[in-house]
Amino acid sequence: MADVETHLEELPEPPGWLHRWLAWRPDQRARPQVEARRQNAWRRWRVFLAVAGAAFFAAPLVRMLVQRQLLVDKLQRSKEECRRADDNLLLAMDTVGNRIDALGLESRLLAKEELAFYKAIYDQAAEEPAERFAVAMARRMAGLLHLRLHELDDARFCFTLSIHMLEALVAERPDPESIERYRTNLAKLYADYAAYDAAVGDIPAAESQYDAALTLIAKLLAQKPDRRDWQADQARYWQVRGAMFARLARWSEAESDLDRAMESQTQLTSAQNESHDWPGSPACELIETWSELSKVYRRTHRSREAVAILTKAIGLFEQLAGYDGDIHYREDFVDAWTNLAAAYADDGQPKPSADAYRKALAACDAINAAYPEIAAFREKHAQIALRLGAIDAASGKRE
Repeated sequence: MADVETHLEELPEPPGWLHRWLAWRPDQRARPQVEARRQNAWRRWRVFLAVAGAAFFAAPLVRMLVQRQLLVDKLQRSKEECRRADDNLLLAMDTVGNRIDALGLESRLLAKEELAFYKAIYDQAAEEPAERFAVAMARRMAGLLHLRLHELDDARFCFTLSIHMLEALVAERPDPESIERYRTNLAKLYADYAAYDAAVGDIPAAESQYDAALTLIAKLLAQKPDRRDWQADQARYWQVRGAMFARLARWSEAESDLDRAMESQTQLTSAQNESHDWPGSPACELIETWSELSKVYRRTHRSREAVAILTKAIGLFEQLAGYDGDIHYREDFVDAWTNLAAAYADDGQPKPSADAYRKALAACDAINAAYPEIAAFREKHAQIALRLGAIDAASGKRE
């Protein structure tokens, strides 16, 4: 044992740093600070874990919100583009129409000029909703022009494509404003296709298309009954269907539709001001309905009713004399006097008939003076003069 102790005493001392490490014990006075540092470190670690976990679980939600906002922005841009495309198309149509009217071209040449304009629109590639809508509208306008030119196959092709494009846009469930615009124009297209069907003699198909147009516009009006543009469209569909029935001698159906159109258009005309263009204005539409009704009255031997309603039309023209600078207003005014003269003749009143023909001739002279290059007005003047001559000749014989 003594040898062991002696041996231990002979061992060298460990280095100072090792001795200090082996001999270290926590200072009791420093224990609270150590514990505080440990608690702070653990707290920071828990905060880090909480933030990391929240970020991990919230990432899909954040991505969804970002994607949703991107989609909203895209839809908003699409809606604005659609509105701009619609506005620009209407502006372009007005511009080209005014430019061509100013040339004084005959009706067929004018239509050919406009067709070239619309073809330049619908020949473009279209992917975005705004572009597809503009192409569909250009197709529709081209179809109307082909119909006016009796190019029936081309009209059918344009109407069919335009309807398919609008139905596809509606099926994509766009925002409420866009879907209203698409459905409004889809109803117009159904009515246009009905006019094509009537032109080719397919009356059942025409009735079906008119029914589709009226059903669609009725649904729109059920949601917003105060929309005047939809009221005007509905009245126009009744008017054109009534005119079709009149051509088929289906007098009761024609009168029923025309009466409904007249009632709606009378209300719309009461709110009209001279800021409207004459073609398509409520007063213009109402006078056209009165003209169609006068034909029904005359064909059903009710010439006095025809005289009464055409007299109202003349009175409305005189109230709206501010439109006298519009060539379409002036031509419609001539036609109103001519129709009134014919109604007086049917009623056995030659003197009022001759007076009305003279008023028509005076109005026609004014148009010919303003537009000497348009042969159609000269032809109309010659026809009115022949009728007046016949009335005067008949009156002279009786005398």
